[in-house]
Amino acid sequence: MQVRSLEVSGLRSIRNAKLTFDDVTVLIGGNNAGKSTILHALRLFFDAAPKVTKDDFHKRTTESIEIVITFDNLTNSEVEEFGSAVVDGKLTISRTLSNDKDSNLTYSVRARTYPPFNAIRAESNKNAMRTAFNRLVDITDGLERAANADQVVERMDAWERANPDKLSFSYVRGFFGAPNVANGKLRKKTNLHFIPAVANVPEETSDTKRSPIISLLADIARQTYENRQEVKDFIEKTESDFEGIVAPENFPQLGKISERLTSTIKKYYSESRLVADWQSEEGVKFSFPQPVIMVEDGGFLSGLEHVGHGLQRAALFSVIEFLAESSAMSNDEGFDEAQSDIVLLIEEPEIYQHPHKQKLISDAFRKVCHSYSKSTGIRFQVVFATHSEKFVDIENFHTARIIRRQTVEDDVVHNISAMTIGECSRYFAELLQRAPMPDHSFRAKLHIFSREICEGFFARKIILVEGVTDKAILEGVYGSFQRGNLAEGIVIVSVDGKTKMDKPFYIFNKLGIPTYAVFDSDANSNEKKTVANKILQQIAGVDEPEEFPNGCFDRFAAFERNLEGYTKHVCGEQWHRAFETVANDLELHLSDICKTPLAVSKVVELLRAEGVQFQMFDEIVAKVDAL
Repeated sequence: MQVRSLEVSGLRSIRNAKLTFDDVTVLIGGNNAGKSTILHALRLFFDAAPKVTKDDFHKRTTESIEIVITFDNLTNSEVEEFGSAVVDGKLTISRTLSNDKDSNLTYSVRARTYPPFNAIRAESNKNAMRTAFNRLVDITDGLERAANADQVVERMDAWERANPDKLSFSYVRGFFGAPNVANGKLRKKTNLHFIPAVANVPEETSDTKRSPIISLLADIARQTYENRQEVKDFIEKTESDFEGIVAPENFPQLGKISERLTSTIKKYYSESRLVADWQSEEGVKFSFPQPVIMVEDGGFLSGLEHVGHGLQRAALFSVIEFLAESSAMSNDEGFDEAQSDIVLLIEEPEIYQHPHKQKLISDAFRKVCHSYSKSTGIRFQVVFATHSEKFVDIENFHTARIIRRQTVEDDVVHNISAMTIGECSRYFAELLQRAPMPDHSFRAKLHIFSREICEGFFARKIILVEGVTDKAILEGVYGSFQRGNLAEGIVIVSVDGKTKMDKPFYIFNKLGIPTYAVFDSDANSNEKKTVANKILQQIAGVDEPEEFPNGCFDRFAAFERNLEGYTKHVCGEQWHRAFETVANDLELHLSDICKTPLAVSKVVELLRAEGVQFQMFDEIVAKVDAL
């Protein structure tokens, strides 16, 4: 099964936050925005024995941490395992971490259940569970008495299947048994692996199980074995045979223990009896071959757990890339659907990697999650937090989750923004009065953008311009104010033409990144430019767009003809003199001035010193400040 949504409350700085997940999900945000906390919440949910300290509890909600995950795409064995808890193909489970011993680490499932059964399922003592159930038998039609806790669970499940009209939705604690049992069921076919940004290498290398790559390879091996039908049959038969052999009824001497204990205790308390009940626990445990990876470097051979963390991460990503390539090339006639899942959580995959390698790793993440492996039956899901534009692109905007942390009335609020391809496609279809495009067709149109636009995902604010000259002029304008747009988190992005500005303008704004558009109206030009002008105005919230807007507005600025023409018009002959002065000073050709931010900055400074006023530029800077 795959993680589809998460709600976390009371964890570290997060009072409450919700987000959804894709097959690949990219967490983006500034330092201390909450990216690591989101990853930590997923780990706490899956960890068999998570450790929390007082610092993990939110300062205003110190009683408990609540983590709710909704899963979908369950495998057939998981649907069978979780039964009535699977509703419309989804499974929603909550985990509580608390200082209260009774509720700490417990799992609760949102399911359609018979309300009187909920307290019985929440009972941790098996004898008490059986007693409570047998009391209910006397007042409930169709229920039979149970001899042990296992029969209690079986008979409650069977009764609910036979009486769907008497069920209602609720969160039920203990639905899958004690916390350790529930955790085992969750991780039976879906396991999670975490690759940290910075690890304690000595601590990690002292225990090979803590090496991310060895742990991942071991899990891949285990799932590959367990997904094979012949292995499943062998395990099932062996467990059944073992249970039959060790069944208490086959050992009459065990039954005499109660009699002997009672006989003994009556010497001290004549009215008391001791009853020994033999519970079925996990029987046969199976071990699969474990990976041992050696590294040869400079003629020296050592285990992977004894090399630097950088090399460990590089080896790990090599495994992921290998799996992606193997899955893409596989023509095996093996499995016709996914049999198990691995969820990878990765902090800052760009660490220790060269820029071109970062892009290859990003592509490998998407390839390995594109489909399950037909040869092994394993399906991957990847969630990672990054500060590198090499791991995002505009055509995969739907995988980005922009996390922003704000302080509101002395309280920290986390806003997480996302948008689906369908939402974006429908918006533009309505704007153009056309039928929405299929998702894959809409995404194909986003491949025309350069990688420069990816910087926008990490910006505090964005200014979109048509070309490199416009970008250089605006960077020069900021420089003339003794301001650095990049230092302020303001990214100026060239989209290579006005007709390619609409989608980034809409997408970035919807992702919660304030975006300002600067474009040329191209007065008296063709109809195509007119349509583009109107679309950009509508995205900016203008109800009655003009064919050729001119001026500076709250969300956009439009120049009657073009930005460079505006500067020449304002300056007249002074423009040419300033150009020549700067060109001579920097030894540049006149045609290169507008492509060089430093040169443009000097031109603007010279002109300002001569008393030239660039009102539009001043207004643009002010409007961007006000976003």
